[in-house]
Amino acid sequence: MPTAIEFRAGLKKIFDEAQTAGNPCIEVLSKDLHVMLGGYPGLGHQMPVCCGVMRQEYRDGDKILRSPPSGAGATLLIRYALPRDGLEAANPGDLNLEGFPAGVQHEAARQALPIIAKAARTGAKLTYQGLALEIGRPIKHARAVAQVCDLLDSASTLSHRPLMALWTVRSANGEINPDAWVKDALPELRDMLIVEAEAHEFSEADEYAMRGALDDLLGMGNRKAWEHVRTIISQEVMVARLKGEEPPPPGLDSLNDLGIDQAPVIATVGRRYVRDQAVRDAVMRRAQGRCEFCQQPGFMKADGTRYLECHHIIALAAQGEDRMTNVIALCPRHHREAHFGENSAAMEAEMVKILGEKQAARV
Repeated sequence: MPTAIEFRAGLKKIFDEAQTAGNPCIEVLSKDLHVMLGGYPGLGHQMPVCCGVMRQEYRDGDKILRSPPSGAGATLLIRYALPRDGLEAANPGDLNLEGFPAGVQHEAARQALPIIAKAARTGAKLTYQGLALEIGRPIKHARAVAQVCDLLDSASTLSHRPLMALWTVRSANGEINPDAWVKDALPELRDMLIVEAEAHEFSEADEYAMRGALDDLLGMGNRKAWEHVRTIISQEVMVARLKGEEPPPPGLDSLNDLGIDQAPVIATVGRRYVRDQAVRDAVMRRAQGRCEFCQQPGFMKADGTRYLECHHIIALAAQGEDRMTNVIALCPRHHREAHFGENSAAMEAEMVKILGEKQAARV
């Protein structure tokens, strides 16, 4: 059966031929790559290794056109931008996950997700050592598997789901990872996350949402993934959600997000940001009474104006600017969905596009 080195050589051959032909890009299907090298279809196929090599080579400018449910199947289709300077040197067939490119960690996460999800749905508990064996890794690499679980937990947070991996995969003595959500975390957050996961009935919908979020985090290891997630969802927002609290009134809360580049902070219970009323007024004039996301008119207020809410696409708490290029007028439904909906990341991308087009039209 082909090895990771052979899959890499086959992929390089495809790239070289496409570059020689002058193509700006090349689409590679995992099934075709495996068939080209032999051993597929067959009982001993190496499709997970094949997909691992393909994902490891993913770079800026590339695009995943189709991803199988498990992350490692015959339908993985990636469009690679050309030319390329060469392939990554690391070998996904090696057993040590630590220090490898993020693509290898992602491949292990995709292998681990259905195993963890099945255990979570049935209430079973796994250990890092046992999960290592389940995905073909040696027991001694349990620490690397814990990093894979951390990546999965970042996907849980991005998709607004309880932390499935933290709750389901335990240390050798059966305890929840004692190092998780301790350093640089709000004091109450760890306990609240554990309680939320304990009370949640995990389902296939959770697994599906996490798989999509994992695709959004492609190219990031667990640490970079968390850095990215925390620019979208702050710990303060997580605590407020877990407490079931509504955001503070407009004009003071970091969720309604109005302000300036360096927003002054008022002393309250926690940190809240002062927003520039001029920005808010200008955004409302630009919206002309319609939600800038769905184009539906806001409801009519007693003073005869339409009701809309201002939302910072990148929150002030995440160093977002308090300028018209970062503030959008939304109807209440889409404002709440932008903060708490499972599609908030996709909504953010669409809002950036909408304001970009409006800005370009003004130039």
